[in-house]
Amino acid sequence: MIREEKNIRYTENCALDVLRPAGGYKKVLLYFHGGGLVSGDKSETHSREVGRILAERGICFVTANYRLLPEAAFPACIEDAARAVAFVKAGIAAGRELYVWGQSGGGYLALMLALCEKYLTAAGASVRDVAGWFIESAQPTVHFSVLKYRGEDERLVRIDESAPLYFLGSVSLPKMHLIVYDDDMPCRYEQNMLFYKTALHFEPHAPLTVQTLPGTHCRACLYEAERPLFVRALETFMGEE
Repeated sequence: MIREEKNIRYTENCALDVLRPAGGYKKVLLYFHGGGLVSGDKSETHSREVGRILAERGICFVTANYRLLPEAAFPACIEDAARAVAFVKAGIAAGRELYVWGQSGGGYLALMLALCEKYLTAAGASVRDVAGWFIESAQPTVHFSVLKYRGEDERLVRIDESAPLYFLGSVSLPKMHLIVYDDDMPCRYEQNMLFYKTALHFEPHAPLTVQTLPGTHCRACLYEAERPLFVRALETFMGEE
């Protein structure tokens, strides 16, 4: 039987939910939801269903909220995500392998944590605390919502210290799997391929893989009929198959 724990505070403003397997567990998956950094919630149905499947198979699933734009100024969302990693690693995942899955806007947060370590360092954690990063449909350039609240056109492609791409070539890439869709958001497929090719240009043997799935933005996770394919990809990445 899965044990569900809700609204565990990891900061004054943010909470997380946990789905613990009935028996013991050796691996933990921490999830950051999508929503363009302006919406979304840890209780969304599609990711919770993925988490329930994983928990039934012995993987502990954690889903965390973070502060959203514009109520919280950027980069509060990244700072919260870093604190979530530190909190989970110190408690729920203590002595266990911790993996991070970020979807869309949450994928952007995960990429920033994986490549710009100052956020995890400030939270008392390290990139090395995470066994692998599973990135779904993320924007590796400056996120469009960040551009918007800078007062810039959301369609611009910008690469600066708010873009994961900016850090390639200056850090060693951790274990990472990118998922993107062949009919994803405008430019999203191309940006992910740019990230992938640029990373391997600097580090040809980096532990980085990419997978293109059919459909629109985040489709394989969102739609029940296609969810088994997505779960298999997650389990394979975590060494469960």
